[in-house]
Amino acid sequence: TNTPTNTPTNTPTNTPTATSTAAQTSTSTVTPTGTQLTSTPTSTVLTSTPTATSTGVPSTATATATPTNTTAPSTATVTATATNTPVPSTATSTATPTATTTPTATATLNLGGQPVLRILPGAKSFRVGETARFCVNLENVINLYGADIQVRFPTSLVSVVDADGNAANGINMEPGAFPPANNGGTRTVAANQVIAPNDRMRYAVALLRPSQGVTGSGEVFCFTLQGLATGTGMLTFGPVEMYDQNISPISPAQVEASILVLPAQTPLGTVKGRIELQSRVDHSGATVKLGDDTTTTDPDGLYAVVGEAGAQALTATMPGYLPALEPRLAVRENQIVTVPVARLIGGDVNDDMKIDLFDLVMVAVNFDKSAREAPRSDINQDGVIDLIDIVMIGANFGKTGVQMSFASSANKAAEAMHKAAGPLGRILTDAPMLVRQDQEFKVQVQVRGATGLFGAQFNVGFDPSIVEVVDMDEAQAGVQGAIGDALPNAYIAANRLDEAVEGRYDFAATRLAPDSGTSGSGTLATLTFRARAEGNPRIQVTSARLADADAAQLPVILPARSK
Repeated sequence: TNTPTNTPTNTPTNTPTATSTAAQTSTSTVTPTGTQLTSTPTSTVLTSTPTATSTGVPSTATATATPTNTTAPSTATVTATATNTPVPSTATSTATPTATTTPTATATLNLGGQPVLRILPGAKSFRVGETARFCVNLENVINLYGADIQVRFPTSLVSVVDADGNAANGINMEPGAFPPANNGGTRTVAANQVIAPNDRMRYAVALLRPSQGVTGSGEVFCFTLQGLATGTGMLTFGPVEMYDQNISPISPAQVEASILVLPAQTPLGTVKGRIELQSRVDHSGATVKLGDDTTTTDPDGLYAVVGEAGAQALTATMPGYLPALEPRLAVRENQIVTVPVARLIGGDVNDDMKIDLFDLVMVAVNFDKSAREAPRSDINQDGVIDLIDIVMIGANFGKTGVQMSFASSANKAAEAMHKAAGPLGRILTDAPMLVRQDQEFKVQVQVRGATGLFGAQFNVGFDPSIVEVVDMDEAQAGVQGAIGDALPNAYIAANRLDEAVEGRYDFAATRLAPDSGTSGSGTLATLTFRARAEGNPRIQVTSARLADADAAQLPVILPARSK
C-alpha cells in the first residue's frame, strides 16, 4: 500500500455525518485522486465536509445527515498531497467533496415553533409615484379557523392602491389563499378595506363548516402602496385577533416592516383632499385629475393623486354633477399638498354642463321609479328617483359650467348650510273619520313650522272601497289635487293618483333657483274626495319628506296613523 506523504491539516468545519445501513458489511475509504487540494478562504466561511460511515445491520437501509456549524479562521490554508492508494476488491464507498457552500446570512426570528404574523418584505424602498407590494404571512399556526388583522401605514408617506379598482366598495386588498377551505367547506372574507381614520387596513377571514381548522403557514393577504412623499416609516400591526376551531384565541408573534420612500426620478408631488357630492352619503366614484394623472374617490370622498411638480390644473368630475376646477395648483416636489374640500353640485342629469328644464323633465317623468329603470335620473344614487333628485335640480336651476375652485370659501358656507338642522316641520291633515255615501269633502295636507322649505314630497293613502279622489283639473291627463300656497311658484313633479298602488295619491314639488326657501306654515295640496259608501275612509299621510335649498332633508313629524 502506498501511503500519502502529507497528512491534511483540517480546520473545524461544518460536518454532516452520514450513516448508511446495508444488508452486507462494506468498507468505506476516502480516496484523494492524486490532485493537490488547496483552500484559502479570505473571510469567515462555513464549509461542509461529508464523512461516510458504514454500519452493518440486517434488512433495511436508512441515511441520516446531522450538520454542525463551526467557523474556520480567516487565514487558514488546507493543503493535501496525495498518492494513489490501491483498494482491495471488496465493496468500496468513495466520497469526494466537490463544492463548498457559503450561505448568505438572513435575519430570521427563531421563535421555537410559536405562530408568527409577518409583513414581507421586512424592508422596502421605492420612489414617490412608484408602488411596492407587501404580503402578510402567518407561519407555524395550529388549528386556525379565523383571523381579523389590521395593518397601519403612514399616510404622510404612502397610500393604499385599490386592488379591485371598484371605488364604490372602498379600497381593498388582495385576499390570500390562507387559511384554505377544506373538507368540503367554504370560507368567507368578512372585512377587506381601508378603514377610518383611513390610516389602516382591515382584513378578516374565517372558515365555515364543515371546514376543519388549518395547521401550517401561508399568505393571508397582500397590499400595494404608492409613494406620496419622501421619508421613512413603519408598517405596524393594529388589533389582531385569531381563533382556532375551538374558539380559543391564538396569539402570534408580530414581525413588522419598514419603508423608505425616495425622491422621484422626475419631479413629482402629491395632492390629497376630499370631494363631497351634494345630497349623497357615498361620495365614491368622482374622478380627480391632476395634470395628466387621475384617480377616483373612495366612499368618504377621499383621494390622493401623484403628478408632476409645478403649477397643475386640478379638476373633479362626476356624472350628474357640475365639475370643480383649480386652474393652477402649486404641486411641491416630493411633498403632499392638501387642498380644501370641493363640493360638487348635482342636477346635470344629461351631462351637458348646465342644469335646466331638460334635466328637470328627465327626473319628473321618472319620478318614484327605481334607479334600475332610470339610473341617470337617480342623481344621488339612493336607489329611487324622489324628492331629493328633484330639489337638487330646482336649487341649482340655471347654473352652468365649472362652479367653484377647490379653495373657494363657498365650500364652507355650503357645508354649514348642509349641516344646519332647522326645527321640526309637521305634516297635518283634516280628514274625517266617518263619511256618508255620496258625501263630497276636501282634505288639506298642510306643513307647519318648517324653516327654509324648498321642496316637499308626500303620499296620501285612503280606502278606495269607501272614497275616490275627484279630479281638480280635467283638462290634464290623470286625477290631480289642487296645489296649495306653501311652495309658491313651484315646479310640480308629481300630482296624481298612483297607477301602481290603488288608494294612494302622490305629490312632489320644488321651487326653482333663484327663489329661496320659505318658512312658516301653509297648504301643500288640497284633495277632494267623494264617498262611495258609508264608513271610515282611512285617509292619512303615509310618508313625507321635506328638503331645503341645499337638497338636504329637513326633519319632519307625521300625524299618527288611523286604525
